[in-house]
Amino acid sequence: MLLLGYKFFKSVLCVNKNPSLHTQNLIQTLLAKIQSQEKTIDGLISRITVLEAELAIYKNKKNSSNSHTAPSKDENRPVKNQSLREKSGKKAGGQKGHEGKTLECSAAIDTIVEYVANYCNCCGADLTGVPEALIETRQVIDIPVIKPVCTEHRIYRKTCSCGHSTESNFPAHIAAKVQYGPHVETLAAYLHARQYLPYQRMKEFFTDVMGLPVSVGGIHNILKRLTQKALPHYQQIKERLYGSVFIGTDETGVKVNGQKDWMWTWQNDDLTFIVHSGNRGFKTIEDNFSNGLPNAVLQHDRFACHFNCQAMHHQICMSHLLRDLQYINELYLQGGWAAEMIALIVQALQLKRELTVCQYYSENEERQRLMIKLEELLHFTLNENHDKAKALQKNLLKHQQYILYFLYHPKVPPDNNGAERAIRNIKVKQKISGQFKSAKGADGFAVLRSVIDTTIKSGQNVLNALSLIAKWVLNSYETSSERGEYNLFALFLREDSSNKWDILVSAGWIENNKEDALKYLAQKIQNSFTQSQLLLISRIVIIEDTNPALPTLQQAFSIEHGSAEIKDSNFFGLQIKQAFLITSRRRQAA
Repeated sequence: MLLLGYKFFKSVLCVNKNPSLHTQNLIQTLLAKIQSQEKTIDGLISRITVLEAELAIYKNKKNSSNSHTAPSKDENRPVKNQSLREKSGKKAGGQKGHEGKTLECSAAIDTIVEYVANYCNCCGADLTGVPEALIETRQVIDIPVIKPVCTEHRIYRKTCSCGHSTESNFPAHIAAKVQYGPHVETLAAYLHARQYLPYQRMKEFFTDVMGLPVSVGGIHNILKRLTQKALPHYQQIKERLYGSVFIGTDETGVKVNGQKDWMWTWQNDDLTFIVHSGNRGFKTIEDNFSNGLPNAVLQHDRFACHFNCQAMHHQICMSHLLRDLQYINELYLQGGWAAEMIALIVQALQLKRELTVCQYYSENEERQRLMIKLEELLHFTLNENHDKAKALQKNLLKHQQYILYFLYHPKVPPDNNGAERAIRNIKVKQKISGQFKSAKGADGFAVLRSVIDTTIKSGQNVLNALSLIAKWVLNSYETSSERGEYNLFALFLREDSSNKWDILVSAGWIENNKEDALKYLAQKIQNSFTQSQLLLISRIVIIEDTNPALPTLQQAFSIEHGSAEIKDSNFFGLQIKQAFLITSRRRQAA
């Protein structure tokens, strides 16, 4: 087109031999402009070619799947030094004045090895009869050789003089020809849901370290049995959460047999409830909390379906919001609307740290100033070209009442980090094990991980807690099989006790002969638990069948040879901090 224009003006000059001076100057100007544009276009074409080549490289970058690039260099990894945390000014490592830890000598000595000189190093005289004086002691702490202990259970037949034969029976928990005991179950669950080991590495551990050859299928069945025992405790966590005043929730993707499923969590400072689901929508919330969470302030990351869950109030996670605002701030240069929003939230977080409990429920000038500033920023007119900023502002305006609610409630944190910590365990498990092979395996992990996380939050030893659940359930099975069923079998930790547990029992066979029953129970407990575990038991309390509080407890909790946890309640005139119900059932009519 430009070439045709050039030829046209050239022909005009040829046709008109005597153009006016003005016309001639105009034509020369246009020709010069056309030639300049041609050079510009050639330069732009060259630039476009270069940019297309660069764009092709950008769209098809090398990564760990198509080159020798390390996974740490892959896309979507956070850029270094982009953290929103401000520097504390402290040096790395332990701070001055912190409590140190060192290996100390043990007071409980199992073996003593003495080195006594029998001959004089100078003259060679016999020193056998000379009394020795202790100079120094040194200790070596080691783990004994681990080997499995096999217990054989036998039943017999006796024939009476009348000719009738009577056979003894195996306890209810001895159900197979050969099976693994509660310690193996406990350790398998600990390695699976706390240390995140895959089945093959658990098999290797049991074989090489414990001297116990266990197949992958055997490990699966062990975990399946312990998961069933933990189900009542899992349901109890869910019921306690329903009555909580604050709950944080989050969800994350998880691979199950090659497909993408989801793990959800609802948690607070005391409880963690994790659920596996094939869906990321509101259906999962509805399936687990059909009536919503009407007693709680629900905190989340603004994912739409969480707003559909009925709750007393909602709280938006400030950590998520700060990251969103940081992106807007970087996208549309520094120092705009997003920067002011970030400054506002930082001030609100500082105020949260300074507020006392009483100040939450009274007028506060700083809090009022922040609310007014928030109102101004949410109605501020943004640049019409800043689409992403406008979309975020619109979303925040819609949920304005959920942004700074944490400044009005002492138990509501400003961020959802607790839920993210609870859900992060799923990612660690997946990173180590790859994926879950079945939906049932993912469900079982959710149950065990919920119990473990709740145990950690209560300050208990995870391995001991899993072991105690398995042992107490086993103990209730054994005694029920030998003597008769319980109406109540529970462990109570009283408010006035120094971390010692009461064992509460109620059964028809106990009432028939209390003295004999107490001796029998004491012997069974002594045989079942280690010395350190026995030190945690305070007393055995017999609850009379006529006690009016017994039917109330049995109506509220129906469980048999399982585990359900109760906290901060009053039963049988005892104010309890914590309780575990192993069996709670109504007595059968005679």
